[in-house]
Amino acid sequence: MHSPYGARVHAPWALVIAARMRARYGVDVAAMHADDGIVLRLPDTLSDAGWDADTGPAVDAAELLLDPDDVAGAVRAELGGSAMFGARFREAAARALLLPRRRPDRRVPLWQQRHRSAQLLSVAAQYPDFPILLEAVRECLQDDFDVAALTELMADVAARRVHVVEVTTRTPSPFAQSLLFGYTAQFLYDGDAPLAERRAAALTLDPTLLAELLGQGGASQLADLLDPAAVLRTEAELAGLAPDRQARHLEDLADVVRRHGPLARSDLAARTRADVRDHLDAWLAQLESSGR
Repeated sequence: MHSPYGARVHAPWALVIAARMRARYGVDVAAMHADDGIVLRLPDTLSDAGWDADTGPAVDAAELLLDPDDVAGAVRAELGGSAMFGARFREAAARALLLPRRRPDRRVPLWQQRHRSAQLLSVAAQYPDFPILLEAVRECLQDDFDVAALTELMADVAARRVHVVEVTTRTPSPFAQSLLFGYTAQFLYDGDAPLAERRAAALTLDPTLLAELLGQGGASQLADLLDPAAVLRTEAELAGLAPDRQARHLEDLADVVRRHGPLARSDLAARTRADVRDHLDAWLAQLESSGR
C-alpha cells in the first residue's frame, strides 16, 4: 500500500490492519510499515479463505480502511501485543531503575535485559495503574504514532477528500522496491525479536490516568501544570531570539547559522543584538568569503 503520510501514520495503521486480517483469515498476517507505505504478507495457506494463485488474495481497499471513530480505540487495543510497545516498556523500565545491574562496572547483555523485561511485563500487566505501563503506552501513542493524523486521514477518505486507487500488477511497482527491501531487512532478523516484544500482553490500563498522561479530557491535565510564560521564554532561548542569547559578534553569528541552519537575513537580524545589527551584512560577507 503506497501512502505519502509517513511512518508515524503508517505504524498504527499497519498494526490495526494486521490484527483485523489475522482475525478474518485465522493465520499470521505480517505487516511492515515505512515512510512510503505498508507491506502485508499473506501466507499461501489462504486458499480456503479466498486466495487465488492467479488473481491474488480476496482483499480490497475497503478492508484496509478504518472507521475514523474507531481508530484510537483499535490502536490502543492492539498496542499491548506489538513489538514497539515491548521495546518502549523495556526502555522505560531501565530508566526507572527497575532493571538494575548486578555489577555497576559491567554492561548488562541485551538478551538479559529483554528476558528480565519480559518477566517484569508479565507481572506489571496485572496492575492497570502501573506507571511504567502507562509511560510506555504514552511514548508509543504520542512519540512514535500520530493517531490524530491517522484519524483525520480516515475521515478524509470517508468524505472522499482523499481518493484510494486500486491497481493490480504482476510485479511490484518501482515505488515498492524500497518497501520490499525494508521488509526483507526486518524479517531477516525476526527470530532475534525480544521476548517482551514477541509476547502479546493483554494489558488493562487505567483509562483516567492514561487520559491525563496524554492530555485528553479532564481538568487535571499535565498541560495545565506548565506556565505559558515559561514555555514562551524557553522557546525564545532555544531559537536564539532571547536578548541574552542573541549574537554579539561574528563568531556568535557563525554559531547561529551552525545551530539553526539556513536562515533568511530577517531571521538572522532577529537573532542579532540591536546595538550591533548594523554590522550584520559585513559579518555575513566575511563568513562567506572565508568559506564558513
